[in-house]
Amino acid sequence: MFKQILIALMVPVMVINYFGGVVGGIWLLFLGQWKLVVFGLVGVALLHFAVSLLLMVSMPLGMLGIYLHKRGNILYWPVAYLAICYTYLLMTGTCLVALSICGYYHGPTIDLKLVPYLLWAWGMGLGYWQYEAANGDNINEFIPIMSISIFLLTYFICVFVNPMLMIVVVPLYLLIQFIVLPVTLIILDHKAYVPGQ
Repeated sequence: MFKQILIALMVPVMVINYFGGVVGGIWLLFLGQWKLVVFGLVGVALLHFAVSLLLMVSMPLGMLGIYLHKRGNILYWPVAYLAICYTYLLMTGTCLVALSICGYYHGPTIDLKLVPYLLWAWGMGLGYWQYEAANGDNINEFIPIMSISIFLLTYFICVFVNPMLMIVVVPLYLLIQFIVLPVTLIILDHKAYVPGQ
């Protein structure tokens, strides 16, 4: 049952990941929101430098993690966990900032006119991370992107169906993104992804 639900969610997620930002951007241009589109394009381009600087903060954790891992020290696991969570926090943060910016441009009303703003926020928030994952072959970059994408899809559904459902969706996302995924990656992969290497 869970597998069928996951597969059903993956199809729209993959479509939106590849085309959502483009569709949302073109739609917004037709609505005359060219400032938001230009701001988003410039923001995604500048995000590369901002994220590079922010990831430098985790470099000491990465180096410490490598040192501890080579020596078989048990402290490797919490250090690797913190490094992974830091990167996942940056990924989540870019999406929240994108949603806030697009929400500001749209306003507080919930109607169908919100759809292109949400699609553009999706593209803005995940665009950089998808680009980086596409240029690498690390499955540990793909998994959190899919987790965030599924969260964004359920968030969009909740916005239109019943915003009160976010009481369940947000804690579930935090549990998966910041506990289940990092711990699973560390347990399954002795060469767990340590950002900043």
